[in-house]
Amino acid sequence: MKILKTCEYCKQELIARKTTSKTCSDDCAKRLYKLKQRNNKIQQAEIKEEIKRKPKAFVTEEDVSTPFHRQF
Repeated sequence: MKILKTCEYCKQELIARKTTSKTCSDDCAKRLYKLKQRNNKIQQAEIKEEIKRKPKAFVTEEDVSTPFHRQF
C-alpha cells in the first residue's frame, strides 16, 4: 500500500508505506522528536512560572485529596 503524505517536519511530500508514517526520513523523525521535546519543556516551564505568579488560581494535590481523608 502506498499513500501520498506530507512530512510533519520538512513539509515535503512523501510516499508512505504505512498509514502511521509521519516523516520522510529518519533524520526528520529525530528532528521532529527533539522539537516536540523542546516545546514540551518550554510549556512545562511556562506552567510552573504561571503557578508561581498566581498560586491561588491553581488547584494543588493537597486541595483535592483533603476531602477524601475525612471520616463521615
